[in-house]
Amino acid sequence: MERPDARDLSMKHMILQRSARLRKGIAAAGMTLVLATPAYAIELPSEQGDDTPSAGMMVADALIGRPLLLATTVVGAALFVVSAPFAAMGQNIDETARVLVATPAQATFARCLGCKTTRVDWD
Repeated sequence: MERPDARDLSMKHMILQRSARLRKGIAAAGMTLVLATPAYAIELPSEQGDDTPSAGMMVADALIGRPLLLATTVVGAALFVVSAPFAAMGQNIDETARVLVATPAQATFARCLGCKTTRVDWD
């Protein structure tokens, strides 16, 4: 039986470290894509006829909703930059900008805290 020398062991160790880092990077990228998926809000009539958000809705929006929407806006802007040449060739750059950048930006910056709909129209 041959004993592996130190060089073989260090090479295996290095390969295992790199594959672990690669798996972590892929998992982080996957989670980023899942969290950055644009959320489309539709206007639904209020069940009670009152659009005043509760304190719990405001807190949840401030702590969870706005940071996720900000991340969606940033990722959407990056995707727009990458896809702009293709959108220009397909002659739908305005729609691409609206869907990837303007819609998440409106939900992030033009919506009142805790509200379900945006009251400002940037178009």
